[in-house]
Amino acid sequence: MLVSILAAIVFAYEYGVAGQTRYVVDTIDLLGSNYAFPLDMCLQPSVANALASTVDVFTTYECNADGTEVTKYLWDGATIADLSEEQRACTDKATATTTVFTAAGASTPCDAGYFICNGADNYGSVDVNVYFAENTDNCAAAALLTLPLVVATGADVCTCDATADTSAAITCTAEGLLSTNYTGTACAGTGTTTTLAALGECPLMTEFEISGITLFVHAAMGDCFADGEFLTPTAGPTLEPTLTPTAA
Repeated sequence: MLVSILAAIVFAYEYGVAGQTRYVVDTIDLLGSNYAFPLDMCLQPSVANALASTVDVFTTYECNADGTEVTKYLWDGATIADLSEEQRACTDKATATTTVFTAAGASTPCDAGYFICNGADNYGSVDVNVYFAENTDNCAAAALLTLPLVVATGADVCTCDATADTSAAITCTAEGLLSTNYTGTACAGTGTTTTLAALGECPLMTEFEISGITLFVHAAMGDCFADGEFLTPTAGPTLEPTLTPTAA
């Protein structure tokens, strides 16, 4: 019994089950990787592009009342014009393709469908820009395609690759969107931190090959939201000017 309790404590420590951040792990086909996504947000994890053979996709993830399941709602079309305004807003649940993730179906953050329903909403957003050649002008040139990527962030948000025996935690700070990469699948020990995106910069995020053509992926910083507020250096929401005259 004691061994079982200790094992549960170790698992909770390694994989962040205590839930500082609410998230679900899923795969982005275009990038071929698992990422942690925030819950209850309308996301656009793919865009129409003939070269990549993708379609316009909108999706949202929602926990059930007791936090034991997450339902993925997905809408896709050959072009964005094929989707209604309600589908692009992730509100037309009746026309969505649904997938239900359960705790039994994905036991570690190496698995698509792993989730934590309790915690805070922490996330960072970036514009993922794809080019035929490595970009050197901070993404001033028009990209082949742009993917608005929103990922869950926090030191406790660990995604991993069991085959490669690696893991990563993405955090949002005043320095930008940072990825700390580890050997092993628990985001433990000493990691190597790289900048995925920073305000005013557009660094190389990764590169991949499709049909023998190498494509280069650069990321431009968007918003950074943590602990209920937008962080520097992101602008956050624009405040509307007051309509009330200031007293003399």
